Amino acid sequence: MDHISREVKEYASLHPFNIINVEATQKIREDKRYADLWTWGKEQGAYLDKIDYPCKFGPNGELLGVGLKEDVHEGDILMSVPCSMRQDLKKILSSELGTHIKALGITDD
Repeated sequence: MDHISREVKEYASLHPFNIINVEATQKIREDKRYADLWTWGKEQGAYLDKIDYPCKFGPNGELLGVGLKEDVHEGDILMSVPCSMRQDLKKILSSELGTHIKALGITDD
């Protein structure tokens, strides 16, 4: 990490969950499930061109999330998901997953 500036190192020490953990991110990207989810989203019409996924954050890579591939500006669209991909509780409860959720005592009322 000699090539990282003192300012970046200081920022990372103060805000560790704002910095992508490169090693943990590389490791999680070896998991095919994340690539499959990404592919499915793109096939469904999601706009994800500025999103970097999956990314791990924190000193030990304990937080999973998304990053950005480029700088963004006010008004930029970061991602867009078509209505067909949206899920609500009623739809989820009527799916195979709903059986497991109902077993936990979660209902739609």
